[in-house]
Amino acid sequence: MVRNLKGIVVKGAQVAEARYGYPTANIKLKKPHKDILPGIYAGLAAFDDKEGMPCVICFGAGYNGKIPKCEVHILDFSGDLYGKKLSVSIDKLISGLLPFRGPREMKQKIDNDIELARKIFNWA
Repeated sequence: MVRNLKGIVVKGAQVAEARYGYPTANIKLKKPHKDILPGIYAGLAAFDDKEGMPCVICFGAGYNGKIPKCEVHILDFSGDLYGKKLSVSIDKLISGLLPFRGPREMKQKIDNDIELARKIFNWA
């Protein structure tokens, strides 16, 4: 099921990092990618000279009717990606997008998604 997405990293609302402790890179997509269902995916990220970096991809949240939102959390990475071209390959669906009753439930879901991605890529 590998699908590739790429775009320039733009500033988002920064909620994932501030509220949940997980920084994300928001990719500005240029087309809808209707062949990819909204959901949470495990994948690999690449930018600059770095390739094959395990990541969790949230695709389709905040859909505005045209271009879906794409947020990427690269496992164990910290740094500034604003303005860089980021490419991700979507490898495995972790879950669909789910509604949450509050921040605690959302944090637990994100923790679980990241743990699943670590297992998928054997990334301790």
